[in-house]
Amino acid sequence: MAYLGTKTRGGGVGQETVSANMIEITFDGVRIGRASNASSEIQYGTQGVYEIGDIFPQEHVYLRYEGTLTLERAMLSKKSLADLGLAGLGADILTTGTVNVVIKDYVNSGRVIAAYLGCTGSSYSMSTRANEIVTETLNMMFLKASQVES
Repeated sequence: MAYLGTKTRGGGVGQETVSANMIEITFDGVRIGRASNASSEIQYGTQGVYEIGDIFPQEHVYLRYEGTLTLERAMLSKKSLADLGLAGLGADILTTGTVNVVIKDYVNSGRVIAAYLGCTGSSYSMSTRANEIVTETLNMMFLKASQVES
């Protein structure tokens, strides 16, 4: 962390911007190791309400909530996303169930940045290239996002 004033943790003003080296990602309380990217998107199904005689919408209505979360990481031997029960490589996807994925700012007293509740895998991919680290990507849909863990 960068501080203004002194170089000690006790003096100066703390870093205000959250950076990836300040957070941890967990699923059901277990840390997801070697994660390199977590990105989410929430769609609200917003639709304009129109009336005859006017080209402009009169209001916007939220019709549905759809959340997706993509997790990318370096594959760990004996601890792939499939080994952890998050991804399925076949019919085992039917037994994975749902998990909660939580992103916390562990530097600032463990504040929850985002909790993705009821995550279910929707697709999984693995990338294997010569002279590179094997990576895996899990796309999930979640039922709800919050700043509270459960």
